[in-house]
Order: sequence, then C-alpha cells, then structure tokens
Amino acid sequence: MNHFWVYLWIIPLLATASPLERGIRAKAAGDFPLATKELAEAVKAEPKNIQAWYQYGTVLGWQNRFEEARAALDQGLAISPDDYDLRVMRARVIAWQGDYENASQEFSKLAGENPKDDDVATMQGRIAGWRGRNHEAEMHYNAILTRNPNHVDALTGLGDLARDKRLTEMASDFYRRALAIDPSPDIQQRLDQLQNEKLMRLEYGLTASSFTGSTKSDWWSAWTQLSYRSDWGNIWGRVEQGERFDKEDTQLEIGWENTLADGLLIRGLAGGSPDADWAPEYYLESGIHWLPALDWPNLVLEIRHAEYVPRVVQTARTGIDYDFGKGWGISARWIHQEFEGGTPTEGWILSIKKEYDSGYAWNIGTASGAESLDGQTLLPGSVLRSQTWFGGLRGPISDNWGWRADVEYEDVKNGVNRQGVSIGIHHKF
Repeated sequence: MNHFWVYLWIIPLLATASPLERGIRAKAAGDFPLATKELAEAVKAEPKNIQAWYQYGTVLGWQNRFEEARAALDQGLAISPDDYDLRVMRARVIAWQGDYENASQEFSKLAGENPKDDDVATMQGRIAGWRGRNHEAEMHYNAILTRNPNHVDALTGLGDLARDKRLTEMASDFYRRALAIDPSPDIQQRLDQLQNEKLMRLEYGLTASSFTGSTKSDWWSAWTQLSYRSDWGNIWGRVEQGERFDKEDTQLEIGWENTLADGLLIRGLAGGSPDADWAPEYYLESGIHWLPALDWPNLVLEIRHAEYVPRVVQTARTGIDYDFGKGWGISARWIHQEFEGGTPTEGWILSIKKEYDSGYAWNIGTASGAESLDGQTLLPGSVLRSQTWFGGLRGPISDNWGWRADVEYEDVKNGVNRQGVSIGIHHKF
C-alpha cells in the first residue's frame, strides 16, 4: 500500500488514539517502522499491559529483530506467565531464529493445551519441514485439513513438501487449491516458480596441478557434467578429459541419488576410462546418508571399487555431516584403503563450511592419507603419506548462473609436493 494513503488514514486518528492503538493500526497497514516506534512508546506508557508487549514483540519478530522480540515477549510473560498468545508468538520467534528443537518443544506443549489450534499445528508442520522431517510435517498438515479442508497454510505447506520431493504435479495441485481459497501473491509466486523451475543443470570446469621442485609434468583436466532433477531423483552424466604423467585419458561417469525416506539419502555412480593410462578402467561407488534422529548428525557410509591397470583400489569412507544452523556445518570422514599388491592405509578428511542466504558459501579443510587419497601412484609394499589443505568459494552470477573456485596444497612426505586449483561455472535451464 502506498504510504501516502496509509498516513492519510492514520493522521486523523492520531489526536485521540493511544500509542498502543496507533501502533496496532500502523502494524495492520504494513508500516512496521512506525508501528515499532508507537509500540515502544506504548510499553513505556503501560509497562503492565501484556497486549502492548505482545504487539511490540510481534512487530519486532516480523522485522527479524529476534532477540529484541524475545525480550519484549518475555516482559509480557513476566506479567502473565500463562498467556497463550504470548507463548505462541515467543515459540514462533524461537523457530524463526533456527532453534527448532526448543521451538518444537514449546509448540508441543501448546498443542497439548489446545489440540485444535490450527496455527500451532501449522508451525509444527513448518518446523518439521525445516528440519527435513517431511513425513512428520505431512501428518501435521493433514490433521489440520481433516478439521478444515480449506486451510490455506496447510495446503501451501503440503505443496512445499511435494515440491521438495520433486512431485511437481502434486505440488501444483496443492498450490492451486490454496489459490482458489486465497488468491494471495505469495501463493501465486510459489506456483509460478514451480512452473518455471529449472530442472537441468550444466556444469563446466577446469582443474590443474603443478609440482614443487620437480620435473614431473603438470596435471590438467577439463570436465562437463549434465544433471537432471526428476521425481525419481537426481541423475547426472559427466565427461572429463585430462593429462597426467604425459598421458591423456577420457573418463565417463553416470550417477543417481535420491531421498527414499525422511533423513535417508542414497547414491550410486559408475564410470571408467576407455584408455585407462592413469585413470581407472572402471569404478563403482555407492553411498548412504542417514539422519537417525532429530538434531543428530548425518551418518555417512561410502564404498568405492576402482580397477586401475596396475592394481585394484578399494576405499571405504565413514563419517558425519552436521549442520549447526545459520549456514554453519562440518564434515568428517575416516578413510580405509586396500591396494592390490600394496599396503592398506588409513586416512581422514575434516572440513567446515559456511553458507549465506545470498547464495555465497565457503569451505576450508584438511586431509591426511595416501598420496592423492586414491593410491594410484603407490608402489607395491610402500605408502607415501600426505597432508592436504584445501579451501573453496562459490556464489551466484545470476538466477540461473553460478561459479565456484577451489584450491589445495598437498604436502607429500618424502615425495614431491603438489598445488592444485579448480574453477567451474554452472547454468540451470
């Protein structure tokens, strides 16, 4: 709404309205800065008025001023500890802060007191969805729809869950049902985004490595990968051509991954090289990522079998991936490798990442293990150990274009050190 008309409506009331009334009207009109100012005056003028604290905490929460919002709501709860509306709003703010565990506990208490409160059930569904518990979220939304088949938020929530599962037709149906009840721009935007969503992704990249104080030739490779997101999972194919040890190889790869159930992702891939001068003749890899309980780390198991011309290399990787919230996460892997005619060896990889709402992200980490962590240059009966440090950046170029850049340094004990760089771009269509 144009602020001129907002003020034209509000100004005649200013002379007689209290700060609380002015704040509520400004809040309803969408002028949150004015509402915040008026409601701040309201709580000063009436510090025992729980409605003033509720309205003040709400408008602060709507502006992502979460700590201030919780402080205001706590002030109201200090006056009336059992006030239902204050407790609901406080639980919302906790959820908006990303503290899903505590928010879920608060909403469970509220649902126990008022099991037919659809607003509480909606927040329970949203929190479950944000935590990746889609089945739990569906249960909350469907319970709402049994009471009220025209509940817009429940229909929209089910549409969001179907979209996350790549069930495009189902998601469209839920959004259209919601639009028929409430033709809001937000729901229409969801439907438009779904219909215009890019399912294909084409990536291009270059990698290069050089060696310190050695006549060993540099390594390089160029690769292209095409991915397709479908109702049955993410499928990709990859072609890479490169040179190592003065020999060129072409590698081909196909892969698939899908979330089979809440917290359970599986993946499999296969590839190989027709030339196999330095690349494997063929390799098979499978993996499982499992989130066994809320707020646990993802447990990871990955197994790889690779047939190189000199020998077979078998690799097992186990570890965890854990998101702390607000874009922070860590990843840890323990690696065991078996070499045909060589010495088994152990290794590990540890990294930390940070992702931003803008689409930018970075990661840094270190690894220890056999040289290059694949054993392809090992001599029978010997293991060359190395310590690797790595880091990367990625970000958007536009809505459909993005980039990434990675660097690494490998310190090989009693060997030749290596430094590498990789750059890539991707396009969604």
